[in-house]
Amino acid sequence: MFSSLRRSLPRLGRRWKPLNFTNPNFVRIPEGHKIEEETLRDYVAAEYYPTRIGEVIKERYQIIGKLGFGSTSTVWLARDMDFRRYVMLKICVQASSMGQQVDNELNMYKHMEQSSTSHPGRDVIRNLLDTFHIDGPQDQHRCLVYPPLWESVLAFLRRNPVERLPSPVIAVVLHRLFLALDYLHTECHIAHTGLSPCASPLATYFPE
Repeated sequence: MFSSLRRSLPRLGRRWKPLNFTNPNFVRIPEGHKIEEETLRDYVAAEYYPTRIGEVIKERYQIIGKLGFGSTSTVWLARDMDFRRYVMLKICVQASSMGQQVDNELNMYKHMEQSSTSHPGRDVIRNLLDTFHIDGPQDQHRCLVYPPLWESVLAFLRRNPVERLPSPVIAVVLHRLFLALDYLHTECHIAHTGLSPCASPLATYFPE
C-alpha cells in the first residue's frame, strides 16, 4: 500500500511543460492508403480513440509518438509531465467492444501488487503505473499506463545481420523469462499463456 501511495505522489520540483509539435511541412498520407491497425481484417475506425501527437491526456500525459497497435488497442510513448518521466500509454478500443478483457488485466495487476515482492522475478515484470478512462467521440476508452520497455526480442533479432541472437543474449533473455514465469506461477498462481518474440525481453506481461 505504501509503495502504491508513493508512486501516486508527484515528484518534488517543477512540472514539465507541454511541447509544441506543430510542423507545417509534414507529408500527409493519402486517405485511401491504409497503415498499421487500419490493415487489420476486423478494423473499425470508430472503435479506436483518435489519438493525436502533442495531445495532453488528463492534463498530465502528452503523446509524443506511436509505439504499436493491435486489434484491441494502440500504444503510445508519452511524457508524464507531473513526474517528469516517459511512460507508455495503452489506449484500448471503446469500452463497449472490450467486455471484461480490460477488467481481467487490471485484476491481474492488482493481484500481483498484493503478492510477495521478495521473489527476484518480480523485478522483471512491468508495473501498472496508472489507469483511467478517456472520453472518446462515441464511448469511453480505458487507458493503462506503464513504464516504457526495451525493444522486443524479434526486433533485436532483425537488427542482427545474421538474424541470430548471440548465446550470451539468449542466456540473459531466458534467465529473466524463467524468473518472471516462476514468480507468476509460484507466488501469484497465475498462468501466462501468451509468450511471444514480439514481447520485450525485460518484462513479461499479459497479452491482448
